Amino acid sequence: MSGLPSYEQLFGELDWNTKLEAEIFATLQQTLTVQEGLHAFISAATAVEHGTSGASSQVSEDIKKAVGVYDNLLWAGRELATDAASARCVAGFSNLMVPKLILNSNVPRDAVVAELEHFVTKLPVKSALVTATGDDFAALSKKFSHIDALIDANTRGAAKLDPEIVAATSKLSESESDLKEAKKELDDLIPSLIHFLRIDDASKTLTDILTLCTKVIINLLNKGIPEGSEEKKKLDDARNKVDALERQVKTERQALNKIIAESKKAAADDTKWVGLRARLTENVNEVQKVEPSFEVLVRVSGMIKRECETYVEFLKGSDAEDEGKKAAANAKVTFAADLYRNLIPALTKFATAVA
Repeated sequence: MSGLPSYEQLFGELDWNTKLEAEIFATLQQTLTVQEGLHAFISAATAVEHGTSGASSQVSEDIKKAVGVYDNLLWAGRELATDAASARCVAGFSNLMVPKLILNSNVPRDAVVAELEHFVTKLPVKSALVTATGDDFAALSKKFSHIDALIDANTRGAAKLDPEIVAATSKLSESESDLKEAKKELDDLIPSLIHFLRIDDASKTLTDILTLCTKVIINLLNKGIPEGSEEKKKLDDARNKVDALERQVKTERQALNKIIAESKKAAADDTKWVGLRARLTENVNEVQKVEPSFEVLVRVSGMIKRECETYVEFLKGSDAEDEGKKAAANAKVTFAADLYRNLIPALTKFATAVA
């Protein structure tokens, strides 16, 4: 490992805290872009219903209900973000518990333990994102499936059976599945390479935070991993596989859209309903892409809980008597506090942006 860049060299060459905060906010902000697309989809469905013969308003009404569920999930996410950024969670841990309590040499160890344990009991820990009416993403998925069936029932003629469209859709679905698996393989590989960044990952804080920042961590790993090493080859292979599949999916999606656009065999009504169905698929795909962002909001309080419990366990053990080990533990928890502090402005801006 000699000759590799140090921690200071890796992180000192860029304002990585600012980049991390920006990417977290951009990820969360995408959930609002999806919301805009869903509301536009309501208007599109209404226009199709008004412009086709014999159609009822059931499709647009059901779409409104489904979009309402997403709106409520977004609002529930806003509440999670607000709680996570507050003094009850991240702000309390990063700005109070660590600097004012843990690092305060005048506070007795027993008092630190008691305060941290009390803080943990007040954390806004959630196991899942659920609306006030009990809906979750699984319920939203069922509503989308029902809407798809309604649109299919309104689609007449041979357009929906066009073998080229069926084949292209199947091919795209397979490629999207391959891309999803490739991204998972890349995500699973990253934790095994963290040690090249010169960080003791015992608390796993960096890994948790950087789940939102794949581009940042890959750029850092490219500088930290030696050229020609097996690890570098694994990272390059995994990244290249994702890049190739993304290009393939983009090409196949363009091909599918072109086939649909060029299809002149179906009647005018068929074409409109087929287009609406394709738009439904696009919106469902976008919702699926941002669902992990909501899951991260659920996890934040649990991550803070783990940090506190890990430090309490240390204080209760014999290692706490060792000044060197205590200094190392304090350094780790301080690093964690600095990382989590980047979440506060991103979470706050996201919560404010949700209408």
